[in-house]
Amino acid sequence: MLKIQHFTLISLCLLLCSCGSKSNNSDEVPVDIVVPIIPDPIVVINVLPEPEGLGIIPTGQDAGEILKKSIGGVDYTFRWIPAGLFFMGAPDSDLDQFLVIDITDTLVPIEQPRHQVTLTVGFWMHETEITQKQWGSLISENPSDFLGDNLPVVNVSHEDITKMDGFIEKLHKQSISSNKFLLPTEAQWEYAYRADTITKYYWGDNNSTTELDKYCWYSGNSNNSLQEVGLKLENPWGLKDMSGNAYEVVIDFSSTYLNVDTVDPTGPTTGTIKIYRGGSFKSDAANCRSTNRIIDHIDLAYDNQGFRIVLLPD
Repeated sequence: MLKIQHFTLISLCLLLCSCGSKSNNSDEVPVDIVVPIIPDPIVVINVLPEPEGLGIIPTGQDAGEILKKSIGGVDYTFRWIPAGLFFMGAPDSDLDQFLVIDITDTLVPIEQPRHQVTLTVGFWMHETEITQKQWGSLISENPSDFLGDNLPVVNVSHEDITKMDGFIEKLHKQSISSNKFLLPTEAQWEYAYRADTITKYYWGDNNSTTELDKYCWYSGNSNNSLQEVGLKLENPWGLKDMSGNAYEVVIDFSSTYLNVDTVDPTGPTTGTIKIYRGGSFKSDAANCRSTNRIIDHIDLAYDNQGFRIVLLPD
């Protein structure tokens, strides 16, 4: 917007004199009033502090041990997930199974067969889903429908997280590191959810309203809305919101389970269908189980789907 500045006394006198002594000469050039242009203010978005190294990332000693790091001026809290063995997938007695069509056009259960998995390397997993404050500290656009610093960031696709200059790469740049932050594999995710339990939920098999209300946000208590992270009881290894609130994307592409023992499985590394785990604020009790798997196209994102990250030790 243009603004006319106040003239000095001298300028005003000169202007009055010029007007009062105007000549009848038609060739006389009129006096122009020059209005200074005020430039628009410069808006700077996402001014980050200078990148700062993470320091040594230790190997944890005890399950659930806490590691805190500040990245881009924002705090991140991780829990140590030790190496170990568990049984992945639902037992035959569990009837709450989804069926999917495999490459032979056969309907197969997506959560079976139950099989033994060994993870040989421990890792740090973020205590909660990544929040909008953490996302916004590195990426200007917040895609979430429900807004709040401590709400999980949602409506983010696998590509938004993993692409060049996506969230994980920005984490690496801001922390002067490489290949330290990752999405968890599906096996890492279920192992961390279970935390040495073998029940349907990390708190047991009881899916009564009383128990669900203690541990997760789901369709029965969320008022159909995303909720702040960390408000429900944690699992035995200190992780929060592993059940409900927001589905969490893992790094694996979709596949059906094989009835074989596996070591450090990563699942398919290419494909178009991704896996989401953990249930959401829209889910019923069955979808908050440890074995629940949701599949969808890699490019799609929803208002109840977010993610959490893992950090690898040195």
